[in-house]
Amino acid sequence: MQFSAGLERQLAKKTTLAVNYVGTRGVQQFRSRDAKCAFPPDYGRRPDPLVNQFRQIESAGRMEGNSLEITVRGDLLPRITGVAQYVFGKR
Repeated sequence: MQFSAGLERQLAKKTTLAVNYVGTRGVQQFRSRDAKCAFPPDYGRRPDPLVNQFRQIESAGRMEGNSLEITVRGDLLPRITGVAQYVFGKR
């Protein structure tokens, strides 16, 4: 699922500022884990030393992401138009 909200404001005659928030959420994502991992307190010993790794694919993964986008569009000179954008995100 992805959702967003934003605001756009005109700063000058041909210059605009846009601020957007984008959120991402995911449930039941595929993930891989080692089903034969070592358990506490003796993390060094594996339950079955003959099997090095046993990868198990399951749909128990989750994902979450947030980002803030700031964009400025406008005329720098009579014949030059520019865009500057900064994105701060975290997953």
